[in-house]
Amino acid sequence: MGDWTWLIIVVVVIVFVTLWLYLAVKRRNAAIAAHGAKTETASTDPNYTFEGVAGAERFGPAVLAAGVRVTFRGETYLVGGTAALREGDRIWYEHLLQGSQGGGGRHWISVENIDDRIRLGWWSIREDLPGESGSQLTLDGRVFRQEREGDADFAVSGLSGAVSRGTYRYRDFTGDHDHGLLRIETWGEDARPEASTGHYIDHDELEVVPPREG
Repeated sequence: MGDWTWLIIVVVVIVFVTLWLYLAVKRRNAAIAAHGAKTETASTDPNYTFEGVAGAERFGPAVLAAGVRVTFRGETYLVGGTAALREGDRIWYEHLLQGSQGGGGRHWISVENIDDRIRLGWWSIREDLPGESGSQLTLDGRVFRQEREGDADFAVSGLSGAVSRGTYRYRDFTGDHDHGLLRIETWGEDARPEASTGHYIDHDELEVVPPREG
């Protein structure tokens, strides 16, 4: 081949690589916007960032996300995945936790904006899904009554950076005992329902440790 042929090939390769990188960055920015980053696209939607919400500086999506560590009642966990959920104008986050120094099962944290203040929930995943399907369920001898149910759109990001999306369904129950909560969730059309029991916690009970400090 002549020099001009090689030059044309090199130029074509450079253009192709540049275009591929541009499209890759564009896709990633779109995924980040879906999870609450302060971008022009996200700012036109309801407040994914929780900007101006009391407690967002400690527990908002810019702080509490996949890769950080949290400490709760003496145990330290790694946030392995974060889900951003939207049901109409309602937006909330669920953070799946991995491991702890002391073990103790599988857990996740819910973060919601309630009257312009962050509300935190601590949840434990239960493998023994209640067999009943009605508006009243029994688990561990405790009775829970359904308060609400609904559907939401979700986008989940994990430590790998990959993003998955789909439809989320939930049923929320409350118990008559110590403000106990029960939630049954289904992530995706063909997924198996999962049950978790939980309760709301005070802000001072949870500490977020950024990666640079971990």
